[in-house]
Amino acid sequence: MTLGFSLNILREFSEVCSDAMFATTAEVDPADSKIIYANSAFTAMTGFERHEVIGLSPQLLQGPQTERQEWDRIRSAVTRQGVFHGRMTRYVKGGREFLFDC
Repeated sequence: MTLGFSLNILREFSEVCSDAMFATTAEVDPADSKIIYANSAFTAMTGFERHEVIGLSPQLLQGPQTERQEWDRIRSAVTRQGVFHGRMTRYVKGGREFLFDC
């Protein structure tokens, strides 16, 4: 399966989903990952348009209450099996805090 095919499936699924979703490259260090897709619910929730986030690190959603231990858990999960489930404090474009399930 190619990345393009996988992204097409993700786009179709996520655009009918009311939950905010984004996909990143799978880097061992989450700080090195880049956003490759964001759905419409993500843009509505965060205030960022797709063109503003594609190619950027998801760290743009971090702020004062974002816990470093969550990033360590992501790194560990990606290294082991490539999947992470958790809840992180994130920030919208204007700086308001929200909880993001991932």
